[in-house]
Amino acid sequence: MLSQRCAWCEKIHAKIGCLARVWPGAFAVLLVPRCCQVFQLSAWGNSGLLMKIVHADIALGATYRKCKTAEFIECVGLRAADTYANCIKAATPLPLQGFVVDLRKRLRAVWRELDGADPRTHARKLATYHGWMALPLNPSNVRGPSHLLPLYLELELSRHELRNIARFRLRAHTLRVETGCWQIHIRLCDKCDLRDVQDEKHVLFLCPCLEMCYLRRRFDEQFADFAGRTYIGDTGAFYFDNIGAEDVKLFLLKQTHKSFLFLSETMDIFLSAQQSTHLVEGLNLWV
Repeated sequence: MLSQRCAWCEKIHAKIGCLARVWPGAFAVLLVPRCCQVFQLSAWGNSGLLMKIVHADIALGATYRKCKTAEFIECVGLRAADTYANCIKAATPLPLQGFVVDLRKRLRAVWRELDGADPRTHARKLATYHGWMALPLNPSNVRGPSHLLPLYLELELSRHELRNIARFRLRAHTLRVETGCWQIHIRLCDKCDLRDVQDEKHVLFLCPCLEMCYLRRRFDEQFADFAGRTYIGDTGAFYFDNIGAEDVKLFLLKQTHKSFLFLSETMDIFLSAQQSTHLVEGLNLWV
């Protein structure tokens, strides 16, 4: 069930971005154009009762901000928002084709605001997803959704692997960069001595702990693009230095079956370490 929920969240992220950020009002729905069509069918359809209800709500919107009409007008926020608001107030059909075009542009603008943001210095998860995880946006003149679905959602992977990959990509994990948001501890990695923040970049490339070095050796073909920056030692060390944000994105854009397996096993290593720590802390409470 958790794997299905994580995969569903990833699909929502990939298909429509973050609509809740674009429309924070109470009428912040996922399928705004479809709701416009329902509104129009109710206001100008064959049902006399529905027409009376909708027209009464439109009239109420002038004085009561919590009715559906007022909430919709408040949450639109598009380039031609005044045009759409006037159509609703006058009970005339909305130009849905233009509305959808404006909607797509608005969604793209939300992500464009984060172009160039470094996930290691930016506090918002949205910057991490946009900077490292998200696939490139489709051109604005291409019909269809702005975002593509990540390939792992279409591969033959187990529920456990799907859950691990989705948690990694959505920062819904227990790496210390995330747990430091609600627990009192520093966010430095507790599996190595680098004194570096334990985030996605650290665990993929930088952490020199034996488990990750062994894992990178097993999946060494996935790191062929970074061969010149690899430290390989006689004792089994296999890690990198001088890795930038673009390198992390390049690795995650591979979208190969083996790269997804690597992400899943990376999560297994760090999640098991977190579970062991919590178990020890729980036992200490009984001593």
